[in-house]
Amino acid sequence: MDKFELLTAFFTAQADALRPVIREEIALALAAMNKPEKLPDRIRIDEAAKLTGYSRATIYSKVCNDEIPFTKTNGRLYFSRKKLIEWIDGQ
Repeated sequence: MDKFELLTAFFTAQADALRPVIREEIALALAAMNKPEKLPDRIRIDEAAKLTGYSRATIYSKVCNDEIPFTKTNGRLYFSRKKLIEWIDGQ
């Protein structure tokens, strides 16, 4: 057997050994992609800004004018992801 045949045999054996591992990893990755990501409902202003597309300043302005759903706990501003989505859909 020459070098080419040895290398061909080696790489064929490696490919055959790796094939089930690769298939399993692909199946796991596809399963993970199909699962919806569980996001927390209670979010802070940065996430609310990303979700709504508004700047932080606009969010603060809307909070001051009571134009956006929010809660305050211990002086901290929180938003419900679900309520913000409903609010966006209602606009």
